[in-house]
Amino acid sequence: MSFKLTLPVRNTPRPKTHKGLPHVQLNVHPDPLIIQKMKKIIQSLPDTEPQNTRLAVPGSIGLWLNNNIKVNRDAVIAGREFAHLHPDGSLHMCLPENLVHEVIRKGWGEVYPLAKFTNRNNILLIYTPQNEQEMRIISQLLAISKKYATMTPAMFVNRA
Repeated sequence: MSFKLTLPVRNTPRPKTHKGLPHVQLNVHPDPLIIQKMKKIIQSLPDTEPQNTRLAVPGSIGLWLNNNIKVNRDAVIAGREFAHLHPDGSLHMCLPENLVHEVIRKGWGEVYPLAKFTNRNNILLIYTPQNEQEMRIISQLLAISKKYATMTPAMFVNRA
């Protein structure tokens, strides 16, 4: 199964990012209202529990699948965590391979810099939304990330 999303080209410039750890944006000044709305979005996702994350900068919120949900191990950052929200509004999330290249090409994010050492090119940094339209699109990416994290590999077989 492939995931479909008509992703527009992002109109705001790509931020500069640190290419090591922590993998964060360097020149972003987020709108506090957008950050509050992003927090509400992640708290409203069904079958998830926002928790502290051990894998991001302090103040980040991890998105964990509830214990009763089966997990696709190729679609989580670690354990049951499929994404996390940084204090600046950017997110790390896992996305299916068919969306990874489109997200990068259209300016919405970049591959986690240590992916080359982990063989996990599906972990992306999604840039901080700069307006309501960008926030809606990133919310859709987050919903896809969650769905991807709950699918079994057998569900990805192409049936043409």
